Amino acid sequence: MSAERVAVLVLAYGGPASLDEVGPFLARVMAPRVPSPEAVARAAERYRAIGGGSPLVRGTLAFARRFQDRLEQAVRERAAAPGQSAPIHVVAGMRHTEPSIAGAVNEAFLHADRVVAVVMASHQSERATGGYSRDVRAAYEALPLSLTDGRAAPTFVHSWHRAPAYVGAVADAARVALVRLSSRVTPPETHVLFTAHSVPLGGVGGDPEYEGSLRETAEDVARLLGIDTWSLAYQSRSPGGSHDWLGPASEDVLRQAASDGVKGVVVVPLGFVSEHLETLYDLDIELARTADDLGLETERAATVQESEGFMSTLVDAVFTRLWIDSSIEKKEPGN
Repeated sequence: MSAERVAVLVLAYGGPASLDEVGPFLARVMAPRVPSPEAVARAAERYRAIGGGSPLVRGTLAFARRFQDRLEQAVRERAAAPGQSAPIHVVAGMRHTEPSIAGAVNEAFLHADRVVAVVMASHQSERATGGYSRDVRAAYEALPLSLTDGRAAPTFVHSWHRAPAYVGAVADAARVALVRLSSRVTPPETHVLFTAHSVPLGGVGGDPEYEGSLRETAEDVARLLGIDTWSLAYQSRSPGGSHDWLGPASEDVLRQAASDGVKGVVVVPLGFVSEHLETLYDLDIELARTADDLGLETERAATVQESEGFMSTLVDAVFTRLWIDSSIEKKEPGN
């Protein structure tokens, strides 16, 4: 890597840190629609049930600090000569809460000549995560010329949903949960349920990119675990509205599993890398309640954000993106 200054954007959805922030957060998510007082109250109850707020922002900021340390270590290790490389500056930005993506992009260009973005979402598509690239682009275009003159817009790392270290991290978390469940349910009566956030379907055809990448990861993880009985399902649909949503729903898969004679289920939050409302409430409370009503024993696998495999996956993804950007730049006319 050259001595060019690099900043890395770590992007996440955001979440209210306290109950007082639930209303503004929901208004931002639903804009331009205005959430009803009843919708805010329902959301507040969900956050109250997991401790009064979301840990997502706090966890992402902590990850960004560790990520910077690991990237700087990798820069030193990969430098062609001592002192050749410049520090990497990592800054976090949220779509719907502070610190904002606009502020993160501004800070990145204060510190760097080249900016690379990482979305903290394991599986991506235009419908599922396209808003991040649009927000980053808008923030870049709003910067003063003094910050952007001669500097390209941020580029995004390529997909990492089949990276061996990431797949291994998911498998490790699932394996721990399977061991816990095995003390209560024998393996032949156990089912593994991979879950991901559902997305609204605006027309026919679903979201093949999103669905396909999730299934690829699930197949890779199942192969590592040596299991044949698993399902991929979707969770956390927004209530109301006229949209059809990507399915099958996690609750429906549990009902089918119970009817097939399954006694225990390991729930693997495949579509989430960190703990937040969709894992701590939608899985640990709502889905667990459904499983209990069906007489199913359950264990939920941990998310991978704290794992070495996830960290090394993103380190490699950033360096691959930087190498690709540098190669493209060298091939451009006049360079």
